[in-house]
Amino acid sequence: MADAQIQYSKIVDDLEVRLESTKAKLKDLGNSSEEAWESLKDGVESAWSELSKAVHKAGAKFKD
Repeated sequence: MADAQIQYSKIVDDLEVRLESTKAKLKDLGNSSEEAWESLKDGVESAWSELSKAVHKAGAKFKD
């Protein structure tokens, strides 16, 4: 049981880091000029993709 709680805590921490990263990218995107938007867009899409993968991976672990 303790191992599961430690594993859960690590997963939640990882998701929180990824979520904050995604929020920061979205904030930058909202504050950017049209020219800068194109370069930031790739970063936002990447951060969102990583967050999505992490959420799905966490969900799969908890289903087991």
